[in-house]
Amino acid sequence: MKKHIHFGKSSKGSLDANLIIDSLNIKKNSVVIDAGCGEGYISKLISEKAKVYAYDIHKESLDLFEGAGIIKAQCDITKTMPNMDKTVDAVLTVNVMHGFEKSEIENFFKECKRILKSKGKLGIVEFKKVETGFGPPVGIRLSGEDLCKFIKGLVSIKKIGGLMSV
Repeated sequence: MKKHIHFGKSSKGSLDANLIIDSLNIKKNSVVIDAGCGEGYISKLISEKAKVYAYDIHKESLDLFEGAGIIKAQCDITKTMPNMDKTVDAVLTVNVMHGFEKSEIENFFKECKRILKSKGKLGIVEFKKVETGFGPPVGIRLSGEDLCKFIKGLVSIKKIGGLMSV
């Protein structure tokens, strides 16, 4: 099967970025990673209250935005993120994981566990696994249950409204 390509797509306008950010309860001076940041619209909103590391594998995405309090880096979030152990308050990934292979998802969760502080939060937002008229094909979308299979044993899970917080 051909690997799904993310670059060039944006979920801006199809979700409530403020609801997502608020669900992470980000405090002033927190350290937050926007993993798979794309054009950086969520990074810019988070940077109003926290230090943001905006990571994307595509340099072209990172070139699309600037912002005070945002440190951008091109990296593969399924391998290694350039943060020290236990130094991050929150990691957020929005509509990115559906393009990953199983091993990449597992590696991403292990890497998050490494860099997150003991009370750190991992926010995952994915397209619903139903036809919506936009987004990736339904067949590659991940349901909450799909994600829970990967997460089990790594972190605790709670649902916030329609969102699942881990």
